[in-house]
Amino acid sequence: MGVSGDMTRMVGERSGAEATRRSRRGRTKLVVPVLGVAALLLSACGAATYGATESSEPVAASAPATSAPAAPASPLPGTAGAVVPAPQVLPAVQVREITGGADVDLATLTVADRPTLVWAWAPHCPYCNAEAPKVNAFAEANAAGVTVVGIGTQDSFGQAEDFVAKHELTQPTMVWDESFESWRVMRINSMPTFILLSAQGEMLLRVAGRFPEEQLQALI
Repeated sequence: MGVSGDMTRMVGERSGAEATRRSRRGRTKLVVPVLGVAALLLSACGAATYGATESSEPVAASAPATSAPAAPASPLPGTAGAVVPAPQVLPAVQVREITGGADVDLATLTVADRPTLVWAWAPHCPYCNAEAPKVNAFAEANAAGVTVVGIGTQDSFGQAEDFVAKHELTQPTMVWDESFESWRVMRINSMPTFILLSAQGEMLLRVAGRFPEEQLQALI
């Protein structure tokens, strides 16, 4: 009776151990696929994150979406045939004409349906002096298609007059901004700086340094 009981107990223990091993194998089979999916998700998220920030190459800006030309605006009630005002291209800042000395609004110096080239300069700047003849020649050659406005500041108005006379700047519209406000609005922080604006006020080119004649000719 004692031997029979021992045998029964041994068989039961073996059966229990076998059942435990089968249960563990089942759980292992379930855990492996779950871990595999989690690893795949982490690797995909990491690739998306690092791919956007680790590239050493400059990222090209997306081209602006094109749309159909806007229909002409309808005249306002009671103003039959009223003309829609042209967009403001230059900031509304009070400046002084160097030739003549009259105070004018910078925003009024553009010409409708014509791009505007802004030239930021200062009398003491050696690079501005070096580029001045090129700017004047460009303005003369493109007088019918581009408005050139030279905005000077720093130094003094007398020095600005001497600058204009020395380089015989007869074609560009040369003005003096004592307040520095126009440069601040247009975020100009070096000289000379050249900014080409479309007739609608869109910035087509911005260059600090040498006069970019070839780039300008390609855009106008």
